[in-house]
Amino acid sequence: MYNRILTAIIFLTAFSSKAFAQDFLTDAEKKASKRDTKTFSLNSLDGKKQKVHIMPDYPNHVLRISCLKATISINEFWGVPAEMHLMNKKFLKIVYEVRSGSNEDSQNTVLLCVNKGKLFESLSINSLSSYDMGDQHGSYSIRLSFKNDYKNKVTLIAYIYDDAYSKFKPKTNYNYNNQTKLNFDYDNNVFYNVKKDIYDNYMVYNFKDDKEHSRSIKGNYPVIILEDDKYFFIENEWYEAGNDKHLIQYSSHTGK
Repeated sequence: MYNRILTAIIFLTAFSSKAFAQDFLTDAEKKASKRDTKTFSLNSLDGKKQKVHIMPDYPNHVLRISCLKATISINEFWGVPAEMHLMNKKFLKIVYEVRSGSNEDSQNTVLLCVNKGKLFESLSINSLSSYDMGDQHGSYSIRLSFKNDYKNKVTLIAYIYDDAYSKFKPKTNYNYNNQTKLNFDYDNNVFYNVKKDIYDNYMVYNFKDDKEHSRSIKGNYPVIILEDDKYFFIENEWYEAGNDKHLIQYSSHTGK
């Protein structure tokens, strides 16, 4: 009997300590969320000033971006403070960490703008992927820069860097640099380099509910192609193209 009581006391003590540590961590994350909440003032595309609020939710791994009554929730946000700064005074660039495997790093980049009181996700891409296994390593990165245009057209240049090294398969080593121009679609307020007709059924994965849903897609849509990566802008949402007619949705929008 004594041993049973002692075991119960040890179990309850360990459980209480674990619960206390978890509560302490959650409280710390909530405080960090408030600390890292920021507000930016953008020049709206229609010539007005507009405030955009960035609110990290570290306990739930969600990055929320709001403007007036609209909110964009990035559901793959991994809880590391995001990098944020204005580009061209009209676009807010946000770079955030996403979950990756051991000895790997991954980041996504979002460009936001405001037009006629509405918040738009003008671009959403994977901007960094790297791995380091000692005798094998590689990296893929995208750097963005606006191009000056005397006609006041919005043009974005994506500089692409890609390399891979293997000690055991040196013939597969490569080092690659390229760049591509992204035009601005003034009807959808997004960047693209091609427009594509899509009439097919796709399986769409959403990080928010961690499920795939079958969806029929029909129409002509802006597409960003960066080497082997493709991103489709379909009905006001960005999707990354996967294999075999699969699409990945990183964010969700409310209150448009």
